[in-house]
Amino acid sequence: MDNHNLVSFDDTSAAFSSRPDRELKKMNFLFTIMGMGKLTKIGSYFVKSALKWKLPVKKVIKNTLFNHFCGGENLDECKNAIDKLSSSGIKTILDYAVEAESSMAAYDHTMEVLRKSIDLAASDQNIPFVVFKMTALCRFSILEKTQSGIELNFTEKEEFSHFNQMVEKIAAYASSAGVRLMVDAEESWIQDTIDAVTLKLMSQYNKNNVLIFRTFQMYRVDMPFLLSYALKSAKESGYKLGIKLVRGAYMEKERKRALDLGYPSPIFPTKEETDQAFNEALEFCLNNLSHLAIVSGSHNEESNLFQTKIMASMKLNNNDNRVYFAQLYGMGDHISFNLARKRFNVGKYLPFGPLEAVMPYLLRRAEENKSIKGQTGRELSLIRKELERRKLKL
Repeated sequence: MDNHNLVSFDDTSAAFSSRPDRELKKMNFLFTIMGMGKLTKIGSYFVKSALKWKLPVKKVIKNTLFNHFCGGENLDECKNAIDKLSSSGIKTILDYAVEAESSMAAYDHTMEVLRKSIDLAASDQNIPFVVFKMTALCRFSILEKTQSGIELNFTEKEEFSHFNQMVEKIAAYASSAGVRLMVDAEESWIQDTIDAVTLKLMSQYNKNNVLIFRTFQMYRVDMPFLLSYALKSAKESGYKLGIKLVRGAYMEKERKRALDLGYPSPIFPTKEETDQAFNEALEFCLNNLSHLAIVSGSHNEESNLFQTKIMASMKLNNNDNRVYFAQLYGMGDHISFNLARKRFNVGKYLPFGPLEAVMPYLLRRAEENKSIKGQTGRELSLIRKELERRKLKL
């Protein structure tokens, strides 16, 4: 096994080995803009308005944000990114990144795309996971009403029943193809409903192998308890847990709703508490690998190093199939590529879909990364370090 002490996230030549000079300069421009908080907010508002009023901005968005953070508008367009990643030993997590759909035609289309994604994953060992959001198959309001205990009307009951059937079909299809399926986390006020549906699938399909993965957002105060309870329940019921650990992507939205409606925020008050919860969850999962498999979705260097150290102390192989590291496509390349060089299992979340439908995802990325002190600052410093190493002008 490789010595974990040799894992370093500072090697920019490895991190950006797949990026030609022109692309690196484009990245420098993009992350510089995203680091400007006010400009990002104005830009997000402009993009939403421009698309709403059908202004000719699609080409600009596609050549900047979209092309950097997404694989394409369909699966065929994704193949180039999949091949490029696999040449560096990095796997692809296929993510049809539509959400908040509200018509049967849209749900049917999502089902078809998910089936095609599973087919592609089954035929390519470089695609170990397919991921989706439950709101791509069900109206948000129905999931929210179900969680709140509000009785659904006849039409809503029919829709919710159809939703459960669709999810069951896609899980059965993935199972027959031997492809692992990940269910993304969403807002806390629909998450219990999502978890209940996911739990039913896990108890059915995770008897011998881990096929279905549930996402745990560790910025939530209740999540450490929910994680340990989920493992206890899985052990008692005789199935294995599929766990994707993330910090969480809806922080501002969660805090605002809690404030507006007058209930305690479900989110840890500080980043340090979230970091601690995440790392403790990592350790908890790695110590229970006989009962689970884990995908750690993180751009935090300390958490990723912590994970390699635990694996080394447990004498786990770097490429143990029960353990994956994951980062988003277009971000955290210094983590992904350097881990892959040490033969750790690394997956890049590769979102795809029609540009308009993927915009909520893209705007969340811009919102998450607007703090120059945070992720964007780190990404930018490494990009500039590599530009200097290549003796290219900023």
